Amino acid sequence: MGFFSASSSTVMTHGRGIFPDRLIGRGISTMNTSVMLGVACMQTLSGIIGDAFEPLASGARTEDAYRELFGTLTLVLIVAIAIYSRSQDVKPCEEMKAARR
Repeated sequence: MGFFSASSSTVMTHGRGIFPDRLIGRGISTMNTSVMLGVACMQTLSGIIGDAFEPLASGARTEDAYRELFGTLTLVLIVAIAIYSRSQDVKPCEEMKAARR
């Protein structure tokens, strides 16, 4: 579970190189809020898609509902990867290099 959910740590590490040391707290807090809002939006979208299909007598959703849900999640993931893959590798700022010495 830890291996597959480490993407947030990777995003935070990438974000660490974007912000100068004097703004690191605000920057990482903003990034963390964005990640959590993304999770909330995806859960809401999943609920909307699931509710668009009539449940079976047992209360479960149909196979079509799950196909639509996982297809949408796959499409969102592909778009997100395409956007993130265009980001540049951020080298540590001069302040960070000086602090290591």
